[in-house]
Amino acid sequence: MMMTPMTDFFLKLSPKTCTSCNHEIEEMADCYVTICNECSGTVYYPLSPIEKVAQE
Repeated sequence: MMMTPMTDFFLKLSPKTCTSCNHEIEEMADCYVTICNECSGTVYYPLSPIEKVAQE
């Protein structure tokens, strides 16, 4: 009996989706959220100031 390589198994998994709105959730290491940031009201702020790009 042949076993499926682990990489093939993970590539065939369907994308993770929000249980509230069914939009795709970005996968992160050790992250077990089931609700997207928009539905949960989570806001992420940058750790460093955003530099303004000079417009020509």
